Amino acid sequence: AGSGACADEESHHEGTSHGASEPEGLAGAWTALWSARDGIAADVEAGRLETIHEKAEPIPALAQALLRESGDLEPAKRARVESAVGQIPKVADGLHEAADAGDADRTRRELKRLDGLLQLIRGQYPAGALPAAPGHHGDAP
Repeated sequence: AGSGACADEESHHEGTSHGASEPEGLAGAWTALWSARDGIAADVEAGRLETIHEKAEPIPALAQALLRESGDLEPAKRARVESAVGQIPKVADGLHEAADAGDADRTRRELKRLDGLLQLIRGQYPAGALPAAPGHHGDAP
């Protein structure tokens, strides 16, 4: 049982994202964050509110991963990213609470709040620093 305890202890130090591997680099963190957002948006549009709770859970950890990769930002812009990342857990909670309650309108409002925070975050990075999220801003210069 001794080796099992070590393995369990090591796994607890890997991260808090429910076994998901941490995205690599700034681009990987941004893409993972947008992919999670897009999964929620697709479920909202399809009326699958019951799946949103699970999909919203990793969003705060993904936002924190993005923040950790943002060391090169100038201090004022990093502070804005940090502030937005700090608001994401509340928005993610609002998303899954609204979805759990079966409130599609409120779920859409919370998704718009998440989109606003993601747009604020994106605006702090130089052009080209973050990849265009799949299906988003692909035609933007």
